[in-house]
Amino acid sequence: MFIAIVAVEEGRIAKFRDDFATLADAQAHVDAYTGVEAVEVPDGTDPARLREIDGEWVVDTAALEAEALAGRRAEAKLSRQAFCLALFRQGMLSEADAIAAAKGDWPASLDDMLAGLSSADAAEARIVWATSTEVRRLHPLLAAIAAHMSVADETLDAMFGIA
Repeated sequence: MFIAIVAVEEGRIAKFRDDFATLADAQAHVDAYTGVEAVEVPDGTDPARLREIDGEWVVDTAALEAEALAGRRAEAKLSRQAFCLALFRQGMLSEADAIAAAKGDWPASLDDMLAGLSSADAAEARIVWATSTEVRRLHPLLAAIAAHMSVADETLDAMFGIA
């Protein structure tokens, strides 16, 4: 454990210092300030990850999980073939559209999505699709397609093998 002096803002640690030998030393320093307190922090824990809940300082696991999910999403990718198969298997694309999309052609069922874009943006979407060999989970084109098809993030995560 090490001792941290923390400036608290909305139940989170905003600033800290860890150069006190004991909690009593830290507390003596803290008593001169408002909005600052002394906290024992477990070894290996980043004080910025702590959150005050019901008077207790605990590791903010929700933030850690959100960061981990964001990292997995940033790394997730599928081959265009695997992506098109997943869309077909989930009934999101017809067989004909899935085959066309796997070949790099724009699926006819998504033409109405392109109609809502400028001609330059629609052309760019078609070019990106035609030249991509993989589909990245966080690519803006996938986000646009998913929004158009009302595909939830959880469904996309499952398609990309993100638990």
